[in-house]
Amino acid sequence: MHFDLLDIAVFVRAASLGNLSAAARDLGLSTSSASSRLAQLEQQLGTRLLHRTTRRISLTGEGERFLEHAAQLLDTAGQAAQSVGRGAQAPQGQLRVTVPASFGRQHVSPAVPAFLAAYPCLTLDLRLTDQVISLVEAGVDVALRMGALPDSSLVARPLAPSHRAVCASPGYLAAHGTPRHPEEVVATTIASLLGDQSS
Repeated sequence: MHFDLLDIAVFVRAASLGNLSAAARDLGLSTSSASSRLAQLEQQLGTRLLHRTTRRISLTGEGERFLEHAAQLLDTAGQAAQSVGRGAQAPQGQLRVTVPASFGRQHVSPAVPAFLAAYPCLTLDLRLTDQVISLVEAGVDVALRMGALPDSSLVARPLAPSHRAVCASPGYLAAHGTPRHPEEVVATTIASLLGDQSS
């Protein structure tokens, strides 16, 4: 049997206030809508929960028995909503993060103590690795990655641009000239190594 929590909230509030119109106002409903919801709940349960008069309502015997459980159900639903997502008072549980090793040591690790102090209900599983792992298979919540990402159903957000430059010493350029392609650097390096070994 599936219950609409708003139907149950109408019943609990009406029982608490002793007035269906007042309960409707509290819940932002019209009196007719609240009355329909209460009737729907009673129909689902197959019993009358409230005695209604034009001025006041009172609980039936079945209503008294149902009220305690209904109030607990609403309380549990409220606690569940508060424990996750936007309803959560503070992040809690374990957060698994993977970060490239050098970037993590330089930029992320120094910030960990302050982060954990700000969110004491969190435990952090920080993995510093240059290996690109499957976030789903590894159960990772957040990954910091550099470079273009393949198409994915995961949510990605750019944090900052990463600028790189190719540099050479004046001595290298004087000895080998200015390379026009990365392969020239590789060839020059191999030639230098072979020359050192032959000498």
